[in-house]
Amino acid sequence: MASYALTPYGRDIAHLRLVDVPQLSEVLTRGAIHSLARTLRCLELFGQDFPSFEDLLEHVGPVLAETTLLEEFAVGDKNVWPEPPAWEERHLRDLLRALSEIPTISLRALRFLSYSKTGAPLSAAFLENLGAVPTRLQYLCWEVAEAGRMPYLSLLSNPDTILVMPSLARLLGLAALAVSASAIIPPGHQGALNQTVNVSENDTPTTDNESIVNTIGQVNQKSGAATNSTPPSAPVPPTTVTALDSSLTNTTVTDVASNSTAPEQPSASQSARETYTQVFSGLAPGVHDASIEGTAYLTYTVVPNSTYNVDACLDWCDTVEDCVFVNLYYEFNDYLLDFFFSQQFNLVCAAYSDIHNATEKINFGGQSSYPQVNLLATRRFRSPSSRKAVVGPPDSLTEPEDPDGYTLVFGPTGGANNAPGYMGFAFLSFYDVDGCAALCNSRGADPVGGGCSYFNIWRAVVDGTPTTYTCSMYYLVANETTAVNYGQGDLVVTYSRGYSRNNLVIDGGFEGFTCDDFCLTESYANWIGSSPSGGTDDATIFHFQDYAHFGDSCALLGSAFGDDSDAGTLTPTQKLKTVAGQTYVVQAFFISSFSGPQLEAPAKVDILWNGERVGGTSGFLEGYTFTQSNTVVGTGSDILSFVGGAAPAWTFLDDVKVFEV
Repeated sequence: MASYALTPYGRDIAHLRLVDVPQLSEVLTRGAIHSLARTLRCLELFGQDFPSFEDLLEHVGPVLAETTLLEEFAVGDKNVWPEPPAWEERHLRDLLRALSEIPTISLRALRFLSYSKTGAPLSAAFLENLGAVPTRLQYLCWEVAEAGRMPYLSLLSNPDTILVMPSLARLLGLAALAVSASAIIPPGHQGALNQTVNVSENDTPTTDNESIVNTIGQVNQKSGAATNSTPPSAPVPPTTVTALDSSLTNTTVTDVASNSTAPEQPSASQSARETYTQVFSGLAPGVHDASIEGTAYLTYTVVPNSTYNVDACLDWCDTVEDCVFVNLYYEFNDYLLDFFFSQQFNLVCAAYSDIHNATEKINFGGQSSYPQVNLLATRRFRSPSSRKAVVGPPDSLTEPEDPDGYTLVFGPTGGANNAPGYMGFAFLSFYDVDGCAALCNSRGADPVGGGCSYFNIWRAVVDGTPTTYTCSMYYLVANETTAVNYGQGDLVVTYSRGYSRNNLVIDGGFEGFTCDDFCLTESYANWIGSSPSGGTDDATIFHFQDYAHFGDSCALLGSAFGDDSDAGTLTPTQKLKTVAGQTYVVQAFFISSFSGPQLEAPAKVDILWNGERVGGTSGFLEGYTFTQSNTVVGTGSDILSFVGGAAPAWTFLDDVKVFEV
């Protein structure tokens, strides 16, 4: 049959008409059909010399079973064929029964045309009892009466009605004016959407590095011990957002989650002392020196100043969460240290969660401190000394624990993500993965990509000194392959890490169901679709890029072939492994536009959590629309379901996620 292949004329031919093919040319006819079986939707055989339907099936039956997308099949003559005996109702009944037994084809329309004057219209008795017919059949055309007279049967509207029309052209003209559900090719037959809905990752926004770099030049996060306003050992302030999407701000991240388990603290012994190393020394005694003004300042304390008490400062650092660096220095002429605070020490120990160097010693004092009376004194510093952690207590830069609801994807590296699905950025006062996760959780949904699913946190070092901590957020999960932004000019990216938000739904994008081009199923390894009693294909999964939001697959609620108007149910194969008492949200994208605004108006899908409605969608949705449920509480093993659809009010579903909040 390969010698009669038509694929050289086009790889995706959908309509084949064979005219004047000689009798018994099975090889030619079968070869042509076989070569297009993967894409063929309409097959017409005109001028064929078939004395009976039995001959027709013998001629092309073996290859009809290969045409899994075939929707329309037509047979006809051009002149006065067939000669007596004419085709009869019993032949048609046998053909319909034979076609109904071929499970691989999905015929929607059958047409039989003959201009012979010996044929007869279908009788009322035949129409009342058609017998077995192909399950998807919607239209049957039997034109064997005198020229210009055609009985027409619509199996979807009223099986008892015969429409007698003056001509096929007139029928098509009237059909063009009618707008009805029967004119729509259902999704199961690969009907076309009225617009492009698939989104390519390549078309989504990528990291706006220019805005990040420009904002770094505007922000100032350097600070030190505020001994003139804050008492020693004050609580570490919460992480603040110093910039949000290029706008400078000073907003507290109030919902930063603390680590669930605190790391074991080393004892204040010589072994602990060995976990610190000196970065720089102070100037000679009596020389006016300066203290550090740097990023990620935590808090300060004072230690006895009878000696230069380094160990006391380091012992205290061990008790401060995320402390990795201390700046130890004397501060003289500070009224609060000298008289107001109870310790009355002036050996200051300032703690930071980042590592600094001698170039950042820029606070030389000189600020007025004593009350304005007869004596005016100014603060001054001398003999500063700083030490940093090399190996010691887990710290925010080198060993942060994964935030609740997130998993480390990569890092630390020297490259930040330049990835698709970018949503925006924030600068943080600390290298705080929990704070970045909190911002991702609360980030407003993107209309194209939905909720935040991934963040990249990294430290910006400018001219050798830490400057800020960037939290970039994305609705698409990235990885190290796109961590290719190493910095620009004097800016260097350091400690870059990527974290993905844990989606409790396995294969929420339905990408685990695949085939070469177009296929559908009620269930596969990750999802189960079900129909009510008497319903057919009311919840299905499609592999067809034209229907999907991202990727190549999606789900459909509503009878895929338009066989009924029942609601289907779609459920993940496995129950969701939640944490009892933890709160979650369900996120998904829906579209209800396949049949147009009028027919899609009653579209409705409910999101169910253990059988209770927690959200959903309704009405005409022109494009894929993001939807988020109410907050739900996990029990440890929970059932998520989507229930709805009523053909022709179909609703497509894609990109399902369940996130901890």
